[in-house]
Amino acid sequence: MDLAKEYIIQSVHTAANNLRLTTSKIEVVVLLKDHLAKCKDIADEINILKTSTYFSKLAIKLSQIYFYINNYKVDFLKISEKFKEHVNLIINDLNQFLEVVTPSIFQKTISDLGKSEVKVELVKRMTRTDYLDNIKITGDEENDVISNNESKPETEKIKERLILDDDSQNINMVQHYQTSILKPLKPLDLFLKKILIGNYSFNELGDFINILIHNNDLSKRIGTDVVSNMHEILIKSFELIKDRKMIPSYYTIEEMRACLIVIAAVVKNKNYDITTYLNRAENFGKRILLNS
Repeated sequence: MDLAKEYIIQSVHTAANNLRLTTSKIEVVVLLKDHLAKCKDIADEINILKTSTYFSKLAIKLSQIYFYINNYKVDFLKISEKFKEHVNLIINDLNQFLEVVTPSIFQKTISDLGKSEVKVELVKRMTRTDYLDNIKITGDEENDVISNNESKPETEKIKERLILDDDSQNINMVQHYQTSILKPLKPLDLFLKKILIGNYSFNELGDFINILIHNNDLSKRIGTDVVSNMHEILIKSFELIKDRKMIPSYYTIEEMRACLIVIAAVVKNKNYDITTYLNRAENFGKRILLNS
């Protein structure tokens, strides 16, 4: 485990929990934590983020936390006090960051930073002669470019169409997505209440699992990570109940309902503070994955 990375991610998570967040801001926090978790070198990634106008202030504070973790002896008896200090260190900058950065801005900025990093690395490796020699594209290389385009993942193709296609087509696709995701939520909520009192059949359970699997696939292709994650937690929960590996207690049902609430708020793009529901759903997801 990368202790510095985990510490920084937890600092961001805790700081966010102390803010009043809309669904859009919650999604940005999830994207930020996910991005930091997936980076190979947290120090290098923070340095890259410093070059962005959007990220620079927050990244500078994160670099201060990283410097402390790697250059000072950690007193584990006082670690919680120091952690609170670090949370307070970033909370204002995180709040300002979330005020201006939307999910689309976040993704575009990260994409642009990635491209910039690649370009810098290529310039370092290539001499001027190498560069000029590689400008000319042969017929075979043109075929390779076409072939690579054809082999793009379907997810990437769909996102490109959403950006490039006619607005009316985009609206239709978004409306289809929203309808598909939102339509089963009320029946699911009612079904959870039936599970709680033991008034359900395994056939019904299987039908809802299939609906969730379909909508999870749809969310992965044109939705958001948050919505997809909530679907995966629900699918796993229903499967555990079906296999009699998890007791559908009142507590369990309420945690599953938290997933439904997060999905509804994010897809409807309502500016509700759903931080509590998101935290409950995510923590529940971690527990069922650990125990399954």
